[in-house]
Amino acid sequence: MKCDPEVAGDEDVFTNLTDVRVGAHNGYDRIVFEFAAPDPNPGGKAGIPRFEIRQAKPPFSEDPSDIPIDVEGDAFARIVFQGTSGYDFDGNATYDGPRRITPGFGTLTQAVEGGDFEATMTWILGLSRPTCWQIHALQNPDRLVIDF
Repeated sequence: MKCDPEVAGDEDVFTNLTDVRVGAHNGYDRIVFEFAAPDPNPGGKAGIPRFEIRQAKPPFSEDPSDIPIDVEGDAFARIVFQGTSGYDFDGNATYDGPRRITPGFGTLTQAVEGGDFEATMTWILGLSRPTCWQIHALQNPDRLVIDF
């Protein structure tokens, strides 16, 4: 199964990741990335940051260190956000959740942060089988929802 890469989001956004949630639903698995404008806000702007999601193949490595990353699954997707970070401008965590989430759902096996460097954040999504995604951008709060 071949899935076309998808690029969306706003180019002029600089925001903070505040939460990552997963859930199993009837017929699909979901991962949600939640964002908030930096506070205080020196140059930040709320919204859905520019992102690209595409199918990926191991080996995976952490950005920028190139330390190898193991991700469970038989198929993979990589999402790269431009203009977001899990840390505020002072270096305090805005996302203090796990960097490795292993729900073991029917499709979504694992989600692993692959980097958070210079306002570029990467997550590798391990899937039990090749499958494409559906993406929804929601507001109040700003969230990117990915269904497999």
